[in-house]
Amino acid sequence: MQMRTIFFFILSITHITSFSQSSTLESLKKDTLFIIKKNPEKGFYHDYILFVPKEIPLSNKIYLLVEPNNTGRPTDSMEVHKKNAIDLASVSSVGNNISTMLKIPLLVPIFPRPASQELMYTHALDRDVILEKSPTLKRLDLQLLAMIKDAKMVLDAMGINVESKIFMNGFSASATFTNRFSFIHPQIIKALAIGGFNGELMLPQNTINEIKLSIGT
Repeated sequence: MQMRTIFFFILSITHITSFSQSSTLESLKKDTLFIIKKNPEKGFYHDYILFVPKEIPLSNKIYLLVEPNNTGRPTDSMEVHKKNAIDLASVSSVGNNISTMLKIPLLVPIFPRPASQELMYTHALDRDVILEKSPTLKRLDLQLLAMIKDAKMVLDAMGINVESKIFMNGFSASATFTNRFSFIHPQIIKALAIGGFNGELMLPQNTINEIKLSIGT
């Protein structure tokens, strides 16, 4: 198996304007993974990961790809969720393959899935988490929107221009998250791909190219 070199950076809001053209071009010679620190003032209470594949084009607008994290089990350890999200962003996901092949950036949130609140399936964006009132877990869909907005600022500072809409994908719980997120926020979705999800697909429109779609209820 071919080994890849991936550069890791940890950024806070104060670092967004610190990119120079030379440092950006140097980092884009290798796959680069940024860990962006949480920023409650901007609407997100958890870190997120931004994977930028090498040789990403700087001349044209491209799409940002988003894949929700899915640890696979509840745990109160954020380090476990962080490790799994890093693996998802940089190695073991369809999203990473799409990002690398299409040369588009990939955003992966580091959302918790607390064992202390086991019935709250955060990684599937279930009803319990939508109704949750605690700041760190409240409206994870809106927190993800805030992360997307912030990621666009980070990418813009690097000279990478992205479209207003996003690509989104997921598998299993993250597919359910993607399905529900797209139903709540269809205006931001350009295209999505999901697999292995539970329940009916919730489509945000009745037809595409004059073809009638089967709408879940």
